[in-house]
Amino acid sequence: MKKFLLITSCFLFLTSISIAQKTRVKMDGLKGKPFLKAKPDTIIKTLDTASGLQHWTITDDRRQVVQMGSVLKDKKMGMWIKLYQPDSVIQSVTEYVAGKKQGLSLTFSKKGQIILEEMYKNDQLNGLKKGYTEVGHKVNLEENYVNGQIEGLQKIFAKDGKIQEEHVFKNGKKNGVSKSYYPTGNVKQETSYKDDVKDGSCKWFHKNGQLMTEYLYIKGAKTGTFKAFYESGELKSEITFKNSIKDGSYKQYYKNQKVKTKGVYQKDKKDGAWEYFDEEGKLTTTKVYKAGELLEVK
Repeated sequence: MKKFLLITSCFLFLTSISIAQKTRVKMDGLKGKPFLKAKPDTIIKTLDTASGLQHWTITDDRRQVVQMGSVLKDKKMGMWIKLYQPDSVIQSVTEYVAGKKQGLSLTFSKKGQIILEEMYKNDQLNGLKKGYTEVGHKVNLEENYVNGQIEGLQKIFAKDGKIQEEHVFKNGKKNGVSKSYYPTGNVKQETSYKDDVKDGSCKWFHKNGQLMTEYLYIKGAKTGTFKAFYESGELKSEITFKNSIKDGSYKQYYKNQKVKTKGVYQKDKKDGAWEYFDEEGKLTTTKVYKAGELLEVK
């Protein structure tokens, strides 16, 4: 209902504008700051002499209207409209009280479709924010704000309206499990965050739902055993990380779970004897490394 009333008021406002008894002055802007870098003019019409309420029409360097709305005591008041030029199509509609955004704000595409809905309180985002695709007008974003900070569950949708990503926010930062999805709806990855930093379990999945990789973050750094799996579910490889650097044992497996390769990393470089086996488990080759340099092949 609020959205309908705001749009209706906007069109009534546009059709009622008159520039009779107007004064053209150079644009100094509100609070000493210009609205536009193009140094436009402002057409000012006094609406109420007693209160000082004025209507401002802001034009660009081609004298095309780009903004319009009311001003009271040098502060925006009521509904303000921005326009796309050169077609004079509405770009956004925003309500102001004493110079601060209050209530619903709508942004439109050049074709007139709503592409963004925002709620404000005292010039800060407060409440639900929703974005829409220009084609098909499907929701592509849902998130909630409290006192200007994103809070709670954020949902990002693909162009077809299917869920693409989910993130949990607390005090404006990612806190909790973030997820991304395949177009089929199956989970693609899950990552734990703490204050915007990866911290905890991280899992990636094959399109069929089977686990692809599994590892751990501690304060943003990969730590411990990194495991990878075949699409059919069997263990494919495992490697040890320290502070996001390969450091420790490495093993690679065939689907029958016999060892294919095993060796050791020291500070991200192969070190010592690396052994290679066939699918029957028979040793076929041994390579000796030192700090990543191949010394010998047996």
